[in-house]
Amino acid sequence: MTNITIAPFCSADNSVQAKKYTLDNGKAQVTVSDYGATILSIVVPDKNGNPTDVALGFDTLDGYFGDVGYMGATIGRYANRIRCAKFALDGKEYPLYANDGKNHLHGGKVGFDKYIWDAEVVEGITGEELKLSLVSPDMDEGYPGELKLSLTYSLSDKNEMTLRYTAVTNKKTVINLTNHCYYNLKGAAAGDVTDHTVWLNSKFSTVGDAELMPTGEIISVKGTPLDFTSEVLLSEHIHDTNYPSIGYGKGYDHNFIIDKKGDLSDVESVAVVKSAKSGIVMTVSSNQPAVQLYTAGCLNVAYPGKCGKVYGQHDALCLETQMYPDSPNFAHFTNTVLNPGEQYNHVTTYAFSVEA
Repeated sequence: MTNITIAPFCSADNSVQAKKYTLDNGKAQVTVSDYGATILSIVVPDKNGNPTDVALGFDTLDGYFGDVGYMGATIGRYANRIRCAKFALDGKEYPLYANDGKNHLHGGKVGFDKYIWDAEVVEGITGEELKLSLVSPDMDEGYPGELKLSLTYSLSDKNEMTLRYTAVTNKKTVINLTNHCYYNLKGAAAGDVTDHTVWLNSKFSTVGDAELMPTGEIISVKGTPLDFTSEVLLSEHIHDTNYPSIGYGKGYDHNFIIDKKGDLSDVESVAVVKSAKSGIVMTVSSNQPAVQLYTAGCLNVAYPGKCGKVYGQHDALCLETQMYPDSPNFAHFTNTVLNPGEQYNHVTTYAFSVEA
């Protein structure tokens, strides 16, 4: 059964008083901070039984304050991009903060990644779980409605890390939450992940323009560098500038539509990532209709990370389970509206295993 230990995780000048919570099942450990509901580390055994931290991050809280690409953080109110930093509900336009050129990205200037969440240790099926809660006020970053949300982290005896998000609102709003952990299955300081293989349960992708904004078009991935319907080595196409949308983002930064068999409430297969070097396999499942594969093409962090590693391009990959980007501005995309009396529910599991 999983037990949780708690330790201080404060800024160097003590102006930010955060904590870190380590979930330990005796075989694996997941450490999360209440600052940004951020995953700090995920330590799992490799094929030789050696403990391996597969999540990029920093040894001190100060490392998370700069422009670090939302490393490990919980993203909201709206993950991914909203064009021209605005959307409309019932004929009323809501302007948002433009923090990605003229567009809105990952919740704006002060997203959920910059809050200190309320935290409590609760009992669950797998033992102790970490429940993080937050209240986002009406018109926070331009979004209508007071949003009350919680995120529970659990770790099973099978090394399955599960994230369960719930939220309610008192006004009609839009919501799209995700986690932005950067994974390297060779180890956080091991460098380039282009030797990882990726399988995605996806036959279609939304098309992005030069700003990585959806055009509204949905295309088949068959026969393109976006085809991960069988295991693909990332190095095969990651530098393929002949395929424009890969060249735009210096690698993959694409929204893939999950080939769901059931309805939105069903947790289904999303992705499998493997490292031949470590033997570690990460299997992702979720009830979300899409996943953003990001291969850290724009990662350039000056602050040293774990083991003194300065993180750079393609040193990790992200698999952000979510709704489609810019859904509020496309009627044929996923419905991201949350009404009073409804509950937002999002479940994603990252399961870690090994193969020789």
